[in-house]
Amino acid sequence: MIQKLQSLMESHAFVAPILILGAYIVNSIFTYSSLAGIYGCTNSEISRDNYTLISPPGWAFSIWSVIFIWEGLSCIYCCLPCFKDASHRRAIAGQAPWVVGWVIT
Repeated sequence: MIQKLQSLMESHAFVAPILILGAYIVNSIFTYSSLAGIYGCTNSEISRDNYTLISPPGWAFSIWSVIFIWEGLSCIYCCLPCFKDASHRRAIAGQAPWVVGWVIT
């Protein structure tokens, strides 16, 4: 299944960066809307209400901002014009199924 998806992406290599960036945007929207409490309780509220001895402090979750920023920069980097070369597009297309799966999970 993954090989079939990779070969499809290689044949449509120009779509891969757009698909990667789109998956990142969708993931960011859902993640930050959940942090805002749109879907109910926020992570902070749940952690505070269900405290355990192994619950990390709130500041420990700040690493996710670094992860999201780095992930966003790498998604934008894939879309830059310097990657119009066919070999770069094939490399990005080969990674697209993995990156999209990683971004939306």
